[in-house]
Amino acid sequence: MNQINPLISVVVPIYNRSHLIKNTINSILNQSYQNFEIILIDDFSQDVNQLKSIITEINDERINLLFHTENKHGAAARNTGIIAAQGHYVAFLDSDDVWNSEKLELCLNYNIKSHQVLYSKFKNQGHYYPKRAKQNLESVGDYLLVNAQAMQTSTLFMQTSIAKQVMFDQSLVRFQDYDFTIRLEHHGAEFIFIDAPIVSMLDDDKGSRISNSVNAEPAIFWLDKIAPLISLEAKKSFYINRVVRLLIISGHKDQIYKMMTLDIFKALSTIQKFKLLAFRLLPNRFWALIRTIYKWKNN
Repeated sequence: MNQINPLISVVVPIYNRSHLIKNTINSILNQSYQNFEIILIDDFSQDVNQLKSIITEINDERINLLFHTENKHGAAARNTGIIAAQGHYVAFLDSDDVWNSEKLELCLNYNIKSHQVLYSKFKNQGHYYPKRAKQNLESVGDYLLVNAQAMQTSTLFMQTSIAKQVMFDQSLVRFQDYDFTIRLEHHGAEFIFIDAPIVSMLDDDKGSRISNSVNAEPAIFWLDKIAPLISLEAKKSFYINRVVRLLIISGHKDQIYKMMTLDIFKALSTIQKFKLLAFRLLPNRFWALIRTIYKWKNN
């Protein structure tokens, strides 16, 4: 490795984002630190010809465009990028996000070790997240799920070696970011917070984000997979705040108790149990109105 000027691999998964990708790529090309490779992974997009045209127009030899021959979703696309990465460090950038021009230089200045992972504040629709750093004795699961903080994927920066060891879970359609950071911690990672908003999520594409799906099944599936690595309080919080909400919004409130595990049920307070019962008993037309409002806000 060139210790003075190390190569950074920037992994960008893409799916039907040709209308946004130029802004994303330019935010990399405009970095104050310039020794990087850009690994773009097209996840079998319908607008792949437009994407190819944009990359040809940009004409930068540091861009490597890879293709999936079927839609495998974000985790698999990021893994394709991680496998292809040649840099000593790897950074992730979603195709509808952009970086501050000093993002890579700032991360390099931390001179992180092989077990350390950087994450930072980010801007989303005029608001800044997370509100605070993870505390020393606080697990990543509790930080994210109990205390509603964030380690957004486009803020992550680490040595490529640990990314290649942990990888993203390709069985997940959603919650890959939660899963990746929790498993990084289980692998021995130490997280370092950069208290500066060096990433921005673009506001004009929120409706197409997979995270806006109201299907509860991916949430239930992930909770079952990650359960051994998180606390009971984290499991309870995720079930109430995500699974229950999605069951209600998707019109399946009758499954609130059916989908609940015994340990989560025992951990609920009496008030929480009564709230869940009330959710089930409220009339369907009430929840139909809630679903309409939710869909309107996310379009």
